[in-house]
Amino acid sequence: MNPSSTATIVARELVIFCLVYNYTMPIDSLYRVSFKCLILDQNKKVLVVKERDRSSWDIPGGGIEHGETIDESIARELLEEVSFKGDFEYRIIKIHSPVKLLTRDVWQIKVVILLKTNNHNFGVGNEADEIKYISPTELRYSEHESESRVFEYWQLASEL
Repeated sequence: MNPSSTATIVARELVIFCLVYNYTMPIDSLYRVSFKCLILDQNKKVLVVKERDRSSWDIPGGGIEHGETIDESIARELLEEVSFKGDFEYRIIKIHSPVKLLTRDVWQIKVVILLKTNNHNFGVGNEADEIKYISPTELRYSEHESESRVFEYWQLASEL
């Protein structure tokens, strides 16, 4: 996907959210865009990561750093969390409404993508404690939001 078209989609979704919910964000707000990657194996299991010092599973990904393109950000996050090096393509499956991150005093927009890679050479990255493929149904009723959302994202990807 073309990075400029992805940015346009994210901006459009933000505007729609503000209009639908009659929500106004302060003009001087800072925004962080985070891309989370749903990666499936041949059995439709999802690659999940337990990031360093965290107790719950999540799909790999994170925020764009200053000066990065979308593809550079995704590649960096994949390397950091699941030691992936290679080519990939992606499709947006969900854009979350902005939420305030109190720990960083910014608004975050999370974009979830279905990511297809040219290989499945994954390992524990330097920002992770553990990775594995898991059936999304195992996380469906988890008390951790990041885990229960894996099932939601898997369902959305199944509808494509």
